[in-house]
Parts: sequence; C-alpha cells; structure tokens
Amino acid sequence: MDGCLEIKKPGISAFDQIPDVHGTLLLIKARTLKKLGSYKAAKDICTFVLRRKKGRSQNLINEILYERAGIHGLMGQYFYERIDLECLYATNPLYRDVASRLGMSP
Repeated sequence: MDGCLEIKKPGISAFDQIPDVHGTLLLIKARTLKKLGSYKAAKDICTFVLRRKKGRSQNLINEILYERAGIHGLMGQYFYERIDLECLYATNPLYRDVASRLGMSP
C-alpha cells in the first residue's frame, strides 16, 4: 500500500504496531501538559510510555526518562528525579546535562 499505514493484525491499532510514533506523540502530550502546569498528568503519561519499551528506540526512551526526571523535579520529588537521571547516566553518561545534574563527571 503506497503511502498508507497497513494494519497487519486485526484489532490492533496502527500506533501499537509503530511504538515510536505512539511514544513520540505521547511525549509531545506530556511536554504540553507540563507547560500547562499539569505535572501529575504529564508524569503519568511518561510512566505509561516507559512501561512498554519493546520496539521503542533508545533515543525515545532516553527523552521520556529525561522529561519525567524534569517533571519529578518540578513536583519536588527529588528522589525519583535522581532515579531517572541515574538510569539515563547508566545507559549514556554523555546524555545532555545528566552527569552535571547528578554531580558526576562523564
């Protein structure tokens, strides 16, 4: 099918077959909610996306973890912010400003 999204399994949405597209759209939604001050809703969306990592790119997972860490910081949940940042640091010590936020050197 030219230019169309083909659904291969009945009853499964196209977004579930392309996890990066769905995850990216939810990341945009979480960022929008964060800007509107709905931190809990934004955090819940990030957590929902991170529950399913199979088929998602590592870059998307890193972005969502970084976003959720920032949301935890805005909510005053510094323990959880540090956990997300440490997960990022473990996979990629050079990712954005993670090392400096943890007080470590890359």
